[in-house]
Amino acid sequence: MRDNTGGASGPTVAAVPTEDWLVAAVDRHHDLVVAIDPAFCIVYANVHAHELVGAADGDLLGRSIADFVHPDDLGRAAEVVEEIMRDELGVSVTPATYRIRDAKGVWRPLEINASAPVPHPDGERILIVGRYSGDHDLQDQIVEHLISGAPVEEAIDLIPAIGLWRHPEEHYGVIFTDDRGERCWRSGSPLLDLVGRHLESGPWNAAMTTGEDVLVEDAATLDEPIRSEAMALGLGPLWVRPVEDPHGGERAAVVAWCGSSRPNNAFHRYALGRMEKALALVLLWRHKLVGLRRAASEDSLTGLANRAAFFEALGAACDAATRSGHAVGVLYIDLDGFKSVNDQHGHMRGDHLLAAVAGRIAGAVRGGATVGRLGGDEFGVLVPEAPDPTLLDDMAERVLHALTDPVTVGARSIQPAASIGSATSATAGLDPDGLVDAADRALYVAKREGRGRWARHEA
Repeated sequence: MRDNTGGASGPTVAAVPTEDWLVAAVDRHHDLVVAIDPAFCIVYANVHAHELVGAADGDLLGRSIADFVHPDDLGRAAEVVEEIMRDELGVSVTPATYRIRDAKGVWRPLEINASAPVPHPDGERILIVGRYSGDHDLQDQIVEHLISGAPVEEAIDLIPAIGLWRHPEEHYGVIFTDDRGERCWRSGSPLLDLVGRHLESGPWNAAMTTGEDVLVEDAATLDEPIRSEAMALGLGPLWVRPVEDPHGGERAAVVAWCGSSRPNNAFHRYALGRMEKALALVLLWRHKLVGLRRAASEDSLTGLANRAAFFEALGAACDAATRSGHAVGVLYIDLDGFKSVNDQHGHMRGDHLLAAVAGRIAGAVRGGATVGRLGGDEFGVLVPEAPDPTLLDDMAERVLHALTDPVTVGARSIQPAASIGSATSATAGLDPDGLVDAADRALYVAKREGRGRWARHEA
């Protein structure tokens, strides 16, 4: 084999590294590297292994790996090592995560891989390599937050740490829109509070508007007052990456900001990409969760509260009234002649009529009332506080008036009509079912008296 000096005789070929060189290289490696014997005792540990567990040079030698592996992980770790020693796996061992106690006594998840048994004059050895994949650990924490039902904002709070664990000297943050539609800022760096003060302007706003990455190589090129604040804080290159929010509205964004001593943004690329994927996951989860909640509580045809949601709101109103002493009111609305609409014009036009009527009812009651579709062509209106039954009388009149104009369905015009019954807890009591039943009985009084009118439940 030629040496690595090259020459006219042929191409350059690297020399085989010496044992001393390999040991020096492993010692300088940032992964934990240890070798163990068949008794699970450590016979070699690199510098990072000593630093991780807080042991002085040489103090790890002769100790069992059981001293450092979490008790709940020790059983499966021992099984894998025993199988490797017996060479029964027949395939390479794939990495798995085990919790290792660090110098501060904290259990840190390390991705551990192990070699096949390696012959040695003193017996076989297994080489174990451990790596703390901080972004993977943080992503696991984010998923655990989501599946536990914790607020989505708590999962978003973890995302800047994905960048910080790789580059703790730099600055990372996330911009997103909360459930109230307000733009929010989360960061692991106090220096980036300036972003929170200028959320509606700056390069992040441009990225969220255009959907394109924005790279600023020099903070001195930013507009005032952000420029002065950034320069005073010693901030330099900036990278903003937009993230689509499937819930609609505006985009979110992840932000990476270097110190002024950094030459460019290039080293942010991987961290920013991991943050982008994590934020996209959280936003998609929120979108799906909102959709599920809406489906569970909203009538799909009319957009009103469904029967379950209406009765849930009614129950809450009755509980509140029990404590406060005020009366709760209910309107029960039934469309007159709706079956003939379906028979004459078809169910699609009937659905169109229901949706139009629902919108008119909701517009007529206004205020803090809850409108729900109770089933078929029946609607309910909950008034949490109805101190005077005439309040419900006026509301019923408004609903009837809202239905006086015909509804245009395609080329046809259909005239809606309804009968309404009203009841308050002052006469019907605070049992939700009893209150609705009282309004239903009043409804049928209105129908017997000629339809297209309202009737009030009397004690």
